[in-house]
Amino acid sequence: MAVAIENLDDVQVIVLAERIDSSNAVETEAAVRRALDAGPKILLDMEELVYVSSAGLRVVLLAAKQMRSVGGKIAVCGVAGNVRQVFEISGFLSLFSVYPDRLAALTALRT
Repeated sequence: MAVAIENLDDVQVIVLAERIDSSNAVETEAAVRRALDAGPKILLDMEELVYVSSAGLRVVLLAAKQMRSVGGKIAVCGVAGNVRQVFEISGFLSLFSVYPDRLAALTALRT
């Protein structure tokens, strides 16, 4: 699992790559919390994410709850393959604003 955080002016972009599962969910959650503390607009870029378990879904849900509790905005982009199937089955596609790519998500967050 790899997590990278990019600061694009008013948006914190959290790039999630490879896998998020029980072996790295705590590390991922810590990185996400740091980004959440840095600003009110978050983009979860999942273009390079190939697997997410229930532990990973928990991290994503906690991020959304925290952003909503402070009146922030959160968007998700690049959800494809197995990750998209997990999001569909779990109902997460209806919980998040999901965009096909980073540009579309950034545009939506900034409007």
